[in-house]
Amino acid sequence: MAITAERIERAVLNRLGAAPSGIRGRFHLFLIPTNRFGTGPLEILPRVYRDGWQFHVGIPETVDWRYLVRGLTEVILLELANREGRPLLARTPLWLNEGMSGIIQIQEGRSLVQEPEAGVIRAGRRGDPLWESRAALTSAGPLTFSELSQPLASQLSDTNQFTRFQASAVLLTQQLLSEEGGPARLRQAVLG
Repeated sequence: MAITAERIERAVLNRLGAAPSGIRGRFHLFLIPTNRFGTGPLEILPRVYRDGWQFHVGIPETVDWRYLVRGLTEVILLELANREGRPLLARTPLWLNEGMSGIIQIQEGRSLVQEPEAGVIRAGRRGDPLWESRAALTSAGPLTFSELSQPLASQLSDTNQFTRFQASAVLLTQQLLSEEGGPARLRQAVLG
């Protein structure tokens, strides 16, 4: 799990042009029984200490690799946003968490996740890496920035609407990262 977390951290920080914190132990990973959460998302518990925030991340024993990438991306962005040791927890927007994790899943793939006895076969030329996101938006179109920034509960609870939310977040995040100086500006927005 530590190898997977380091790979995902490196992927997030590379996209933002950020340096590793240099301070180990800002987030702690621990396994939780699968029957407690099923194979769903991770449990992230932020805790404040004298020297700043630490994040305890509960990971089900069995978890889909996409949930793992998504949860660890979120905790890495949280750690980045809270490096200054503010007394109140700084949260990153859901669209950024979903957009960044979606980009990492698309560009890095399953090879980020260390699996025992896993083999990765890479073949052929890759086309547009964002085709799935674009395809998900063909009928309804992308959400506006306002809709991404303040999602309605119905958008988050309905599978089809959440898929549209995620696809819109991926495209927005990719666009922001591809702009000249985009990674630095996005990193600065996270750092506050």
